[in-house]
Amino acid sequence: MAVGMIFTFRRKTAAAWTAANPVLLAGELGLETDTRFFKFGDGATAWATLPYAAAVSSVWGSITGTLGNQTDLAAVLAGKQPLDSDLTTIAGLAVVNDNFMQAKAGAWAGRTVAQVKTDLGVPGTASGTNTGDQTITLTGDVTGSGAGTFAASISAGAVTSGKIAAGAVVNAALANMPATTIKGNATAGPAAPTDLTGTQTTAMLDLFGVALKGLVPASGGGTANFMRADGAWAAPPMTTSLPWGSITGTPTTIAGYGITDAVTLAGSQTVTGSKTFSASTAFSSGAVVTGAITGTAITQTATDTTAGRLLKVGDFGLGDAAIFYTGSVDDPTLPTGHYFAGVDSIGTKPYTYGYLSVNMRVGGIRAGQIWVTDGGNMWMRTYATGAWSPWYRVYSQKTVLGAVSQSAGVPTGAVIESGSNANGRYTKFASGLLECRQTMNAASGAAVTWTFPSAFIEGPVVTGNAIATVLSTLCFDASPTITAVTFSARDKTDARRADVVHLHAVGRWSTMV
Repeated sequence: MAVGMIFTFRRKTAAAWTAANPVLLAGELGLETDTRFFKFGDGATAWATLPYAAAVSSVWGSITGTLGNQTDLAAVLAGKQPLDSDLTTIAGLAVVNDNFMQAKAGAWAGRTVAQVKTDLGVPGTASGTNTGDQTITLTGDVTGSGAGTFAASISAGAVTSGKIAAGAVVNAALANMPATTIKGNATAGPAAPTDLTGTQTTAMLDLFGVALKGLVPASGGGTANFMRADGAWAAPPMTTSLPWGSITGTPTTIAGYGITDAVTLAGSQTVTGSKTFSASTAFSSGAVVTGAITGTAITQTATDTTAGRLLKVGDFGLGDAAIFYTGSVDDPTLPTGHYFAGVDSIGTKPYTYGYLSVNMRVGGIRAGQIWVTDGGNMWMRTYATGAWSPWYRVYSQKTVLGAVSQSAGVPTGAVIESGSNANGRYTKFASGLLECRQTMNAASGAAVTWTFPSAFIEGPVVTGNAIATVLSTLCFDASPTITAVTFSARDKTDARRADVVHLHAVGRWSTMV
């Protein structure tokens, strides 16, 4: 019967074989698992010096015999550069960046750029003269061609603003201009700039007129005309005759000398038209002045207090609308007058805005103010000894009745306030007095509580009477509080009765003045 057998050989990686370096038995096979190479032992040679099996043709191992017997290697080497002295010299040259290799004096040598330029006759800088026989041709913005030195030209339109550096062209680099000329264009369309004369320049400028700034137009000569605001030359209007004519002899009046700063108008004399009076002008009784008066003899502002000036209609709020005032109403030097203090006005005010009438003594020593609102409410106060009094309300038929109020014991609202609700009627007085009234039914089974229609600040005095045909007396079960009182109607046996009762409470709603 057949028997299956499996043979294995000694195996390691190439590194493991080298590290172990064993001596294989004669005919024993050792395999490198990573290179797939193998060797056969001879029983004496260690692994490191033992040759690989001859079947590995890509590994030469030790070449024995002559090179000529190695036909494959000889064929390869035959196509290579034979080693000579030049290659040996080149191999010995030092490697330097940007250097050249040049045959010099029959031998190879390393050469610098400067040395090579010297050998070629090239100048030491990028510029210079072409001294060889090369022909150079320039194209683009600059054109020209030739060997050695040759002329070149800049192409038309090649120099544009984009190719000129900012500040590169200065006045000194421009061509000289004729004296008293300006560079410009005096033609009707686009053109190259030229040197313009003064005549050409002024011909292009606007003339002075109503709407334009410019040159003064030609006057036409003469000495009588003057330029007007509209740019026209004209003679000024004037009266050719003097007001006093020809003076002869010695004048007998001050007017005879032409002096007009002290004028006296006789009685019944009328001044009309536009007349100017300066300094002190006296008007006699009966003199009549017609038309509006202007100048510094009248007030210059709505609150001008300059002594001796005539008052215009509307100044200080007289004869016209009140002056709109936004300053401080607490200013004691505010001149006498009528003002409207708006919401923008400042100071102590009884209301946000209102009509303010002021009476002020000289220098603001004493003053009085009256404040009236659109709703008809009025207040007043006075100024003395450097301080304002509080605003005191002025009462009228409009303000007697209304809601009463107090501040620190001083009334600030109406004089009398009346009202009613489910608990009865009440009357308040500005003095702090409060009266409450009510008609109720007493109960036979228990006491009844009356809640006041308006609260007191302390227990009030409560009185009343029962309405009955027999003896019935109003009794209070306890002292009244500030908001209510408990009561009963009782007969002579002290039994409670369900009678109608009239109640009256008197006390204070605020501190008495």
